[in-house]
Amino acid sequence: ENPPEILEVFPCSYRLKEKTAFLTPNLHGRCFTTADKLYFLAWDNRNFILSWKDIINIEKEKGLLGTSDNSLAFTYRSGNATASFSLSRLQSGDKILNHLQTLHSRGREGAIIPNEPKSADLEGSLPSVPPDALLKNMEIVVSKTIRNVSIKSLYEKVWADNSPDKESFYGSWLKDEDCFEISTGDWEYADSGAFFTNPWCKEYGESYTQRRLVTFKFKRTTHLYIGP
Repeated sequence: ENPPEILEVFPCSYRLKEKTAFLTPNLHGRCFTTADKLYFLAWDNRNFILSWKDIINIEKEKGLLGTSDNSLAFTYRSGNATASFSLSRLQSGDKILNHLQTLHSRGREGAIIPNEPKSADLEGSLPSVPPDALLKNMEIVVSKTIRNVSIKSLYEKVWADNSPDKESFYGSWLKDEDCFEISTGDWEYADSGAFFTNPWCKEYGESYTQRRLVTFKFKRTTHLYIGP
């Protein structure tokens, strides 16, 4: 059997579009297109092959700031369900989008072969994230998936809040909420083999290797009390 004619080759990054996708790194590799199928081969040799007829839609990926010119979102049929992924870091997003949509519109015959992109295949052997028992005691204020943010970057800039060249994340947020007399203390680190605990977290058996104190005041404006 003769190999299919490759119409286009372009570098890109593959990412699943699922709730836990931000926990896994993007897969960097190359896409190959033929008249019948779309091929993706990552640098670590993980891959998938997808038939054009099984792709439902191809469009520019939408984010909080609008559509992205170098990232495309794909929706496709996977058995009786639908799934989605994105290809980002495209060098010529508009040109590639036009090329892919042209091939998709032709609807050539084909099928997804057994190594289609599945969560279990592309996420490796990471264990499932257990449910957070503390959530039932909290009010969730952010629920959307954060795209294109690494765990390391999120930790350093938000949780650890230790960007020396920028204003404190928590400090600036408290200031935006009209708080005053704001103080964000330095991190304290527990001795080797020791841990910090607090009464509110002992019930759940939680302990921590570092802590810091953040203090602030805010003006209450209820009918029962007005003032800091």
